[in-house]
Amino acid sequence: MGLAIVIDNFSEALSIGELIRDKGGEGQARRILGWTGLIGVALFLSAMAGWFLLRHLSRGTLGLLVAAGAGAMFYLTMTELVPEAESHQFQQSSAIAAATGLLVIFTLSHLAR
Repeated sequence: MGLAIVIDNFSEALSIGELIRDKGGEGQARRILGWTGLIGVALFLSAMAGWFLLRHLSRGTLGLLVAAGAGAMFYLTMTELVPEAESHQFQQSSAIAAATGLLVIFTLSHLAR
């Protein structure tokens, strides 16, 4: 999971850096790539530290921690990102994408049992 986070952040940094470089900001693109890479490394290290430090907890405690983190991410998405997307050109597609994502998560969680 930690390696997936690093790969995801690296690809995001490359796409953001390319967009900025197209606008003539080579130095700024490198700075963004550096910061995003640093964030990716920090996420990887925190994922590994969490795995080593929390792997001995009971399943109930781990479930509570994961649910709290997922709830925080869901709150952030619904209050900040969806209204921002709807205020631009995407209108209802962001709500449909959020609902589809929740259905996929629900389905996968039941298949994993």
